[in-house]
Amino acid sequence: MKALSRLMPLTMLLSSLGLSSTLQAADVTIELKRLIPEQGRVWLMLYNGKTSFEAMGQGLHEWSFSPQTATQKITLHDLPAGDYAVMVYQDSNDNAQVDLKDSGFPAEPFGFSKQRGRVSMPTFEESAFRLDAQGHVEKIRLFHYR
Repeated sequence: MKALSRLMPLTMLLSSLGLSSTLQAADVTIELKRLIPEQGRVWLMLYNGKTSFEAMGQGLHEWSFSPQTATQKITLHDLPAGDYAVMVYQDSNDNAQVDLKDSGFPAEPFGFSKQRGRVSMPTFEESAFRLDAQGHVEKIRLFHYR
């Protein structure tokens, strides 16, 4: 019985730690603008670190969908608090890669979090936003390089 009474406070502490991390989970809503409806798939990658973001490596999460309208919202649920960045591109010809022009710029629509009017590859720090318990809305306007 003494052992059980000693375990009770530890069990309560562990439960409260689990509960507090759950309470810190939040949602991110990504508002995408300037999509080309019904043309290829849109790929959205969520990153939580510099190395994979700048190498365009495997994202923390990846989603794809066929856009039905020029503007769409995607909500990502229950993410832990922290710094995140988003990269999105529309694979207009559905060949599962980002096609490049001779100049090296993407031939398909693309965008990054926190980038307004910039067309070069940003760093993680330049694209990162802070997610806290209140959640976050990130607006991304896809750039069409011509």
